[in-house]
Amino acid sequence: MPAIPQISVDRPEEDVAVEIKSSSSEPVDYEAFIFQRRSEIERDPQRNLLTFPNDDVSASSKPRSLRTVLDTVPPGALKEASSLMVKECIKSYTTKWNSIEKKYEDYAGDYMQLPGSRDPPHLPEQVYELDEETGVEDDISPVQKEGVTRRGWLYKAPAYGVASISIRSFKRRFFHLKQLPDSSYILNYYKDEKISKDPKGAIYLDSCIGAHMVSLTTKARKHSFEIRMQDQSCHLLSADSEQEATEWINTINQALRNTIEAQVSQKEKIDQESKHNGDGGDLGSVKSSMHPELIKYARETEQKNSLARKESRQNVFKIFPDFQNRYDKSSEDLKACTITPPSALKASHHRIMVACKSLSFNLRGVVIDGAEEPVTNVEPFFVTLSLYDVAKGKKISSDLHVDLNHPLVRRMIPGRSPTHTKRASATTEELKAGEPILQIVEPQWVAYPKQGIFSVTKPHNEIYLVARIEKVLQGSIKSCAQPYMKYENDSHKTAAKVLKHAKVACQRLGHYRMPFAWTAKPLFLDDKGRINTSDFDVVYKQESSKLAEEDLLKFLSDFKKPDKLAKLEFIECDFQIGLDTVPTDLPNILTSTYVPVKPYIGPAVSPTKPAALPSNEPVIEVDEFISTSAADQHPHMEYTNHCYIYPKCLNYDNQKTFTKARNIAVIAEFKDSDGEGSQPLRCFYKRPGPPGIEPYTSRVSAAVLHHHERPEFYEEWKLSLPTQLHHGHHILFSFYHVVVDINAKKKESAQMEVGHAWVPLLTKDGRVDCGVHQVPVAGNLQPGYLGWQDQLNMGKVNNSF
Repeated sequence: MPAIPQISVDRPEEDVAVEIKSSSSEPVDYEAFIFQRRSEIERDPQRNLLTFPNDDVSASSKPRSLRTVLDTVPPGALKEASSLMVKECIKSYTTKWNSIEKKYEDYAGDYMQLPGSRDPPHLPEQVYELDEETGVEDDISPVQKEGVTRRGWLYKAPAYGVASISIRSFKRRFFHLKQLPDSSYILNYYKDEKISKDPKGAIYLDSCIGAHMVSLTTKARKHSFEIRMQDQSCHLLSADSEQEATEWINTINQALRNTIEAQVSQKEKIDQESKHNGDGGDLGSVKSSMHPELIKYARETEQKNSLARKESRQNVFKIFPDFQNRYDKSSEDLKACTITPPSALKASHHRIMVACKSLSFNLRGVVIDGAEEPVTNVEPFFVTLSLYDVAKGKKISSDLHVDLNHPLVRRMIPGRSPTHTKRASATTEELKAGEPILQIVEPQWVAYPKQGIFSVTKPHNEIYLVARIEKVLQGSIKSCAQPYMKYENDSHKTAAKVLKHAKVACQRLGHYRMPFAWTAKPLFLDDKGRINTSDFDVVYKQESSKLAEEDLLKFLSDFKKPDKLAKLEFIECDFQIGLDTVPTDLPNILTSTYVPVKPYIGPAVSPTKPAALPSNEPVIEVDEFISTSAADQHPHMEYTNHCYIYPKCLNYDNQKTFTKARNIAVIAEFKDSDGEGSQPLRCFYKRPGPPGIEPYTSRVSAAVLHHHERPEFYEEWKLSLPTQLHHGHHILFSFYHVVVDINAKKKESAQMEVGHAWVPLLTKDGRVDCGVHQVPVAGNLQPGYLGWQDQLNMGKVNNSF
């Protein structure tokens, strides 16, 4: 509401205050105005200024480009989805791109942004009389002082009719325009740029009428112009470009104007001298003293020059400083904005391929009794690779699990699948709803991957590639690492002793792992993304009390301080890897969901090897954990529905039900119901191991610490979530006491169940409950446990999603 002005009117009798109220005006309804006055607008000759063009907006659809061989959306995901939001999310990955283009959008801005000529105006420098220096001799004409000149290459045609001229008639000559002492101009032309020699010819411009562009037949040269003389003859010239021809025309015409002005100035000077001498003179004397046709020629030339000035006159508004900004912008920015769909390629600028070659310890031997070869490690080891950013203090990639063991060493572990699973065999049971399906890719081909691709959005030298090495559970880390750290003369005897204990441990506890060692190295040499291609220098023994991610980040922060790392115990080990950028045409790349990326060749079978051993290996892409800042976000072009679970620690020292619960193993299951007889879903990604029907498993476990009631974990569990979640989906944690030390007098099972805990995946409002959870542990598990309000609080476990 505008302010109400107060007007005071003074009268002799009294003061009267008059209040003027201004009525508020509502904005015009554009659609209603157009509809009510449509008949008037149709007849209005300026209706284009008011209405929008009919062809302004156009809609089109473009097919979605895929970098993968198949669509990343699981088959049947749309049928499985029941929520409208989930259905729309799935469509965003499968439907075509719908683009709306506005044809006249460039004309919607202000005058400064209107499209037009993008070439800056050629404004000659203006010289005014006030700016000229004084003290020059009067007999020198100002025009003569500012005489124009020009040099350059042109093409000259012979002096005959224009109709008979062809391209071959033109000869390339070097032209030089200069001023003569009598203020007239001459246009000399030479065979080369050496103007000190005699010219091949000359064109005297004292009898020239003017120069202008001509349009010839297609047989003649382009960008031609002629110099016409008073006797109706002409000289035909041609330039390499239209701009160069225009500049020559303007220069010649300017020379002609300078000549006329010099002659007029000379005539006025003669007239003034005649008046000063008392001789009035007459026109006849002037005509007799000058060229007879000079006056007529001057008038005709002035008329032609006046027309020429109007044709090449510059727009005065272009001199406005703000108007010059439009010429400073690049032509690409000023083009009409063409809407293009986002690229299907990976958004990360730096993709590093890591190829694990070998892992060799100092204790080596032959695992087959009585054989002499091959010489390998005497027990199986497992490697997990990941990226950590010390500057940000967090993990920035998921894990890449690698099994570099020899096939004979792998056979030391029977089955390699978790025991104590109640689910029926996968070969006889069909997949349940929500379980992922492997397409095209053969399960045996991805059973033992050795290559992975890590993506980094912002590289710098504080990003580390960390490798954790694990082995089969045998006892404490100190006792298991001592044979590899203690140097003895008879290493074969030590290797045989370690091999004997490893075979027994693999038969009993082959599916349980324990921490053993770790190593790290900077991934980049600088902030420009140059890759550090060196191998790992030292492999350090893992300390049982420093397994948490915070402890690892502290070690990495001191990694460049040799005095700090010198206090750590190391193990003699040779871990060879290869680091390189990812070639654009690298075949057999699989996404983190095992979908093949173009180009895809597949497992090429070698003629000398059985079909189960493919000759070329897959390359697995590793998920990057991008920060939540808006600058690092990018459109998600591929369907990825993963949930990462990180067990942190377990506080189990206050319970008194199970007094022997020390070697605690954590088993995780993903279930869709808490009813009796409900089976876990096969949605967890397996570690490298014997291939099954799919590279997925229903149960995963964490590394076990020997004789710890409050163990810490560094495990990462990768879960493929179903398309549609409901409140029955939850993570069930089961805790087992693992019997490591064998007692010959007592027959004990390898594990004993000591507790359970669970975390619902969704909150009450239907969102995934991400974050850190402190979950109480129950002693037993009964049907309907999700509805329990008070669990038997035997301990607490911290988990992170």
